[in-house]
Amino acid sequence: MLRIFTALMAVVICGLFVACGGDDDAESTSTSTDSATATEESAAPTDEPSDGVASPTPGPTEAVTVVVVDMTADELIIDVTSGPAGAFSFDITNEGEDVRPFQIIKTDEPGVPLSTTTAGDFDPAGGIAYIVAQTPGMAGGSTTTMGSRLEAGSYVFIAGGVDAEGNGHYGNGVFAEFTVE
Repeated sequence: MLRIFTALMAVVICGLFVACGGDDDAESTSTSTDSATATEESAAPTDEPSDGVASPTPGPTEAVTVVVVDMTADELIIDVTSGPAGAFSFDITNEGEDVRPFQIIKTDEPGVPLSTTTAGDFDPAGGIAYIVAQTPGMAGGSTTTMGSRLEAGSYVFIAGGVDAEGNGHYGNGVFAEFTVE
């Protein structure tokens, strides 16, 4: 009788492992498919700290604010000047000739000019602002998309680097202010 009971319990326990294991695999596949096909209106929460750093994993539970950025030789144009805290997608085009990164700077003092190098490029050593995210240098005529998670506060978007004459793009006015609510 003990052998029959033991054999029966082993079958029940094995059945539970098989049943539970199969559901997890199906759910995992579904989740990654949902993630891969997410639209611009969604992004998954992550376990990353909310420090304004990029969150590259879109998913089905959070809206994504899309910001279109055009960098020209002498200005940085954005299609919106504010958005809600959370996930952002930046569609960036470098319409100028110079290679330059797009930089997202968080500042503790909105409206106060950022510290610059002697050439006029942004200098984070000034202490009131820091780089939250940036693209690698973008060649003239190139486009890219960058995702970032931004917390409430004041930001400055900069077409970073220096121009052919050695003048910093920030010092030349190639930036835009942005507010995250």
